Amino acid sequence: MKKILSSILILFTTTLSMTIVCFAAVYDVLPIEGDLTYTIRKEASVNEPGEVSVKAKDKNISGNIEIPTTVTNEQKTYHVTSIEDAAFISCSGLTSISIPNSVKTIGYNVFDSCPKLISINVDKNNTIYKSVDGILYSSDYKKLIKCPEGKTGTFYIQDGVVSIGNAAFYDCSGLTGSLTIPNGVTSIGHRAFYGCSGLTGSLTIPSDVTTICYETFYGCSSLKSVTIPSTVTSIGYSAFCGCSSLESVNFLGDVNQPGSGLFSNCPNLATVNYWGTTSPIVESEGFMFDKDSNVQVNVPCNYIDNYFNAEIEVQKEPHSIIPITEKASTCTENGNKQHWWCSKCGTLFSDKKGENEILSKREITSFADGHNLNHVDAKDATCTREGNIEHYLCSKCNKLFKDEDGTTEISDLTIPALGHNYETQEVLTSTETALGGTHYVCSRCEDEKWADFTKDDKYAQTLMPNGETIYHYCTKNDLAAETTVDVGDGQTLKVFLQDPLGVLKKNDTDVLGIVVTYVPEGSARYNELMNQVDGDHPIEHIKFFNVYPTVNGVPVTGALDGSIYMEYEIPDGWDEEDLEMILVQKDDDQEFDETVLDIDGKRYLATWKNHFSPYAMIDKLSEEEQAALNVDKLNDEQKAQLNKAEEKSSENQVKTGDEAGYIVLMSSVLFIIAGLYLGLCMKKKAI
Repeated sequence: MKKILSSILILFTTTLSMTIVCFAAVYDVLPIEGDLTYTIRKEASVNEPGEVSVKAKDKNISGNIEIPTTVTNEQKTYHVTSIEDAAFISCSGLTSISIPNSVKTIGYNVFDSCPKLISINVDKNNTIYKSVDGILYSSDYKKLIKCPEGKTGTFYIQDGVVSIGNAAFYDCSGLTGSLTIPNGVTSIGHRAFYGCSGLTGSLTIPSDVTTICYETFYGCSSLKSVTIPSTVTSIGYSAFCGCSSLESVNFLGDVNQPGSGLFSNCPNLATVNYWGTTSPIVESEGFMFDKDSNVQVNVPCNYIDNYFNAEIEVQKEPHSIIPITEKASTCTENGNKQHWWCSKCGTLFSDKKGENEILSKREITSFADGHNLNHVDAKDATCTREGNIEHYLCSKCNKLFKDEDGTTEISDLTIPALGHNYETQEVLTSTETALGGTHYVCSRCEDEKWADFTKDDKYAQTLMPNGETIYHYCTKNDLAAETTVDVGDGQTLKVFLQDPLGVLKKNDTDVLGIVVTYVPEGSARYNELMNQVDGDHPIEHIKFFNVYPTVNGVPVTGALDGSIYMEYEIPDGWDEEDLEMILVQKDDDQEFDETVLDIDGKRYLATWKNHFSPYAMIDKLSEEEQAALNVDKLNDEQKAQLNKAEEKSSENQVKTGDEAGYIVLMSSVLFIIAGLYLGLCMKKKAI
C-alpha cells in the first residue's frame, strides 16, 4: 500500500513539474532583435508552428511599425496571432502600424496615448479585423474599434456601424466638424469620445441606445446641445463633464440612474428640458450639475407634483394646446368628439384654454358600430361584360368581404370579360358598288362583325360589304374626319374623309384629321393653278382647294399605300351632272371617277383618292350649253360681218358677186347650226 501511495506521489510530482515547465515555456519571450517583443502563447514543434503575441519593446519606438505574420527562432516558426493589452500605449512617436492577416485578437487600450498615430492598417486577408481610411473595424464593419488619435480633419461614422468601442475616439482632438452618430448604433463604450474637443454641433443620441457609459463625451468642449432619447435609462458619471460650450440638454424620457457630475464643468449650460414623469435619482450631491449652477430645468406641465421632493429646482412648462377635430366613427374604427390635446404632456381637455381636463377617453369617443353586410350573388362574365364572385357588401362603408361575418376583406371580385371568339362565316369579294370583306360571328354570343375589307379598281363603290354606306360605317367606328371650308360669298362647304381600309389609321389610338384651304379667285395662286389646267375641260365654274389629311395632328403628304374615301359638298347652283374633280398637275391633270351622294340632305361629290395635292372642283359645260355658247359666238361673228357689209354697201351702193356669195354662205351655216341645236333640244326633251 505504501508503495502504491509512493508511486502516485511520484507521478503527481512529475506531472506537476512538467506542467510548471510547460507553462513557463508557453510565456517565454523569444530572443528576437527589433522594436517588437514576441511572447510565446503556443510552443512550436518541428512539424507544427507555434503562436506568439506581440507588443512594443519600449515606449521609444517611432514611425511606421509593421507587425510580421510569422517569426522564427531556433528553426521554429511562430505565427503572430494576438496583440497584447496596452501593447503600444504611450508610444508617442508611433505614426502608423500594419497588422497582418494572422492576428486574431487585439487587446484593450492597445493604441491609447499615441498622439502621432494617424493610421491603423489591416491586411485585406484578415478575417477578424478590417480597416477603412486608417480606422480599425471588426470584419463585418459593425463595430468601430479604434480611430487613431493623430487623425485630423472632418470625419463621419459610416452607416452599418452598430457599436462604438471603448475609447474608440479617445483624445482625437484633431477631428473637426459636426459630431453625428448614425441611427442604428445601439451601444457606445466608455470614454468613446473622450477629449474630442474639435467636434461641434448638436448631438442626438440614436434611439436604439439604452446606456451612456461613464466619461463618454468628457471634454467635448465644442458641443452646443445634446438630445437624449427616452430609450436611455442609465447615464454614467461625468458623461458630459467638461463640455464647456454646451448650452442646452433635452431628456426625452426618464433617466433612472444619472451619474454624479454628469454636467459638471459646463459653465454655459442654461437649459435642461427633462420630459420624464418622475424626478431622477441622485447618486450624490449636486444632482447632475455643479452646485452653483444656474441651470433652469423644465419639466412636463402635468407632472410638476412629482418633482416637489427632488433636490433640484424645477419650472412647470405651460401646456401646448392643439385642437383635435371631430371624427365620425366607421364600421371598424372609433371616432371622437372635438377636444384639445397638450403636445407636451399628452393631457386631453374639453376646452381650448386647457382648464377642463378629460379624465376618461370614453367621454370623447364614439364607438364603431360594425358592418351592415348584404349578400351579392355570383355573376358569370360574358364576352363584353365582367362578372363577379359571390361576396358581401357593407352598405355603410362599401367594403367587400368574402364571408358573411365580414372577417375576410377582398379587393378584387371581378371576373374579366371573356372577349369575343369570332369565327369566319363568309368572305365577300368587292363589287361595282361595295367593298369586299369577311363576315365574322362570335361562337359564344353570336355577335357579328365585318373586317378585312378589300377594294378593287371600281371607283363607284360607296357601300361596305354588309350594305351600310361607307360614310355611316366610318363615322360610327371612328374612321372618319371632317372639316368646313369658307369659299367666299358667305358660303361654306363641308369635306369628309373616311378610312375604311385602315390606310391612315394604323392603331386604335390614332386620330384622323383633314385640312382643306380654299384658293380665292383672282389670287396669285389661283392664276397659277388656272394656267396649269390643261384646257380639256370646258368650264362653267371652278374652285381650287389645297387638301391633306393628318394623323395625330401630323400632316400626311405625297402618295398613300392605299385609297381613302373623300366627299366634297357641292356648291349651290352647280350642275351635279357635269361635275369633275381633278388633281392639278402641270400639263397633266389627273381625273377621278366620282359619285354624287346624299348625306344628311346635302349633295356631295365622292371619290377614292391615294394622293393629295392641289385639287380643282369643276362644273363643266354640258353639250347643250357648249352648243348654245357656240351659236351665240357664231351669231356675234355673223352680226359683225353683216354690219361690216352694210357699211361697205352704203359706201359703194354696189354688191359684188363675191360679197353676195359670202352672205349666202354665212346664212347657210347659221341655219345649219340652229337646226342642230333645235334637234339636240328635242332629243333631250324626248329622253
